[in-house]
Amino acid sequence: MGERGPILAGVDLSSISPAVASLAVESARALGVGVALAHVIEPLFGGEENPPLIPPLKKMLSAARTEAESGLMALAAPCAAHTPNLKTFLLEGRTDREIIALADALFSPLIVMGGPHPHGPMAETLERVLRSAPVPVLVVRKAPEKRWEKVLVGIDPMDGEPFEMAGFLKELLPADAKFLVARIFEKGVLGGLLSEGKSAVTESEEAENLQRMALESGLGGAVAMIRHGDPKKALPDLAGEMGADLLVVKKRSKSGIKEFLLGSVALRAAKSAPCDVLVLPQGFGREPEEG
Repeated sequence: MGERGPILAGVDLSSISPAVASLAVESARALGVGVALAHVIEPLFGGEENPPLIPPLKKMLSAARTEAESGLMALAAPCAAHTPNLKTFLLEGRTDREIIALADALFSPLIVMGGPHPHGPMAETLERVLRSAPVPVLVVRKAPEKRWEKVLVGIDPMDGEPFEMAGFLKELLPADAKFLVARIFEKGVLGGLLSEGKSAVTESEEAENLQRMALESGLGGAVAMIRHGDPKKALPDLAGEMGADLLVVKKRSKSGIKEFLLGSVALRAAKSAPCDVLVLPQGFGREPEEG
């Protein structure tokens, strides 16, 4: 997988931030890496290149920096006991750009962020990070009582290598995690064409093949199922039905305009799933081709 730096936890210092920091520490322990906590101050009056000239505004900005630094240090204190090499970063700029750039600079294997209200002020920031991140992003809803006992893995019917990320999941998740892998076939024209192409394969056979692939990839004890419907709704609904602690989805490999127009299963899941969501880049975990 190449060089690994610390897990990057992007925190907004809201009520979800302690859970973000806690899961970053737990995940870092599983991956054998460190943790970096980062808070980004969004520019209100022009940013560093055009700082405010009016003294009251300069004073407000200075107070905001001081308050953010204090909050970041308070958040870092309980983490430091479990992570000797904890790093903290107080940055200024547009949050998604700063987080992506820092993750790239640190060689972070995972970005951890809080899951805001779907229509809250941080929802757009999280969506931008999910669209652009070249590494997995863990969206935290709340601190689980026990780290991820039930895991739902959503499988795209068009994905030819659905379990290329299995090695990372086995490393990150608890050894006793229970996996349900679900392949959702969309209704309508695309679903109809796909169904016609698989006319010789029954739904039970499709589930058996999916389960066999999951077990061969190392996801021990995995149970597979087939469902029909809109995966953007079906996967979050299924996560709620099974009481999942974590939903794992891949980003589809689409052009930006197609993803914007059609919507993304991963983005919708990150907004509406009742549990934590791990969003993986397309092709993540795939062995690099030689030559």
